[in-house]
Amino acid sequence: LLPGTVVEVEQVVAKFDAITKTWVRLDTLEDKAVSKVELGFLPGSTWRYEIHHAVNLPVGGKVNLHELMGVCSRSGMQLGGWFVFERAEEVRLRSNSFTNTEDFFEQVERESVIIENFFRSRDVVVKAQRCSVEKVLCVTKNGE
Repeated sequence: LLPGTVVEVEQVVAKFDAITKTWVRLDTLEDKAVSKVELGFLPGSTWRYEIHHAVNLPVGGKVNLHELMGVCSRSGMQLGGWFVFERAEEVRLRSNSFTNTEDFFEQVERESVIIENFFRSRDVVVKAQRCSVEKVLCVTKNGE
């Protein structure tokens, strides 16, 4: 790998549909971290799970990300940020956060309600709202 390359190895372990309020737990092959032998250098320490909230809006859907982030933060959500990906068919908003708890289900559901209320209170049409939870097996930077 090139010096300074960041390597993330994650496995999706659960998905939540915030509109239907349904969970899908995914089968995982193994419950282990990536080793130095497999990677070629020592993995760093990190959070156990990464949570990704996803909200899809119709084309032309507008949202103030600074305002969304503020509402989420004041509600106790520990987000890394919100990101926008504009596509021909829709506007996709994505966030990331982390947790160490195995019982992430309540956290995801609580955060999903906060996000849902944000859009509902602003009369913003939401095409889809969901969340995926990834088990972090390894995050490291080559050369460290």
